[in-house]
Amino acid sequence: MSREHASDYDSITTARCERALVTLLGDLGPWRERIFLVGGLAPRYIVGQLPGGVPAHIGTTDVDLVIGLALGDDTPETYRTLEVNLKRSGFRAENSFRWTRLVDGISVQVEFLCETTEVDAGRIFKPHGESLGSGFGAFNVRGARLAASDFTEHEVVAERLDDGGLSTIAVRVCGLLPYVVLKTLAFQDRH
Repeated sequence: MSREHASDYDSITTARCERALVTLLGDLGPWRERIFLVGGLAPRYIVGQLPGGVPAHIGTTDVDLVIGLALGDDTPETYRTLEVNLKRSGFRAENSFRWTRLVDGISVQVEFLCETTEVDAGRIFKPHGESLGSGFGAFNVRGARLAASDFTEHEVVAERLDDGGLSTIAVRVCGLLPYVVLKTLAFQDRH
């Protein structure tokens, strides 16, 4: 993923990401209970209402989601269903963990992250291996598991893609501790 300039982060770009998130979570069925928002969209929900005079968070150009893996489920159909639902929502796999969708003519990326001992950190985890038919994967990130232990639910209201109308979706947002841990580890890994 290319890194954008600060001028690329604005409320319109963030709104595109929220529309993609609301559409995606609205179409994932029971999988949405295993999805936790981390990354650039999370601070607006973690912090809430800002005091007067404090500038808003600059936003994001993508959506980062931690996915709770279906532990103990050894049927490839579980992940194939997730992949089918992603495609039905209009998302296309850029690779197994990064999915994209055009929103107002601009490509929005959704990245799935996980934490597992099955592969080394920084590698893509493919549940049940590639031979069983699912093209879904998640990027293995140290600390991602914390999102499922410390989160709050927020209602996000946004216009669904494809003229789907205004929709309200409950989004599980990682807490401050997992957010800081994940950002710190990402910074260390990049530098």
